[in-house]
Amino acid sequence: MRKPALLTAAIMLCVPNLGGCALIALPDPDDLAFSSIAVLYSNDRTDDTWPLTVPGSQINEKLLRIEFTTKFNLFLAAYQRYYNIWNRIDFCQHNTDGYLGGVSEYPGVYFGAVNVDDLDAYGRSPEILKTYGLPITRTFYAYLAVSYYASPNISHVDGEPPPLLYILEEKADNVCLRIGGGVMFGPTFRSNIVFIPKEVISNALAASR
Repeated sequence: MRKPALLTAAIMLCVPNLGGCALIALPDPDDLAFSSIAVLYSNDRTDDTWPLTVPGSQINEKLLRIEFTTKFNLFLAAYQRYYNIWNRIDFCQHNTDGYLGGVSEYPGVYFGAVNVDDLDAYGRSPEILKTYGLPITRTFYAYLAVSYYASPNISHVDGEPPPLLYILEEKADNVCLRIGGGVMFGPTFRSNIVFIPKEVISNALAASR
């Protein structure tokens, strides 16, 4: 039997400064909880450097900022394990699992004004550095567009249904959010689902008018 020898060799190949063997997956976080929701516009964001304009028009999309709490150290996962961190958002009662990345075009996960995947930003954030590696409850957030008007004929990933068109200001929906992370061809994790009731979304949108 050569499997034990192969496993030993694999473990020996682990890089010490990764904080442990990168071949061993982190446990799935199961304590994510909904915290709050806010409405803002993409031009008001300070946590993304993606261009906010396109030729001939300005993009200033209305967004839901969904905050959640967890003791799972997403910074440690990204920095020491080199995991890519993302969110997946679906409308809970619809069969939206057919969409490879959920229904949101904003896959990032943020803390303060820092994208969790932006490793260089850790050195510029005293708030992150002073709590780095500690098992404390942090508040992270993700974004969902309030509406999506794309044409049903827009190109999409093979095997996926056409883009899901929605306007939450006209008809709110229950939102299910979860966080995932992983290394290409390596270990991954997936969190529990955070449920955001449609009534909470309706109230937030009504208050923003």
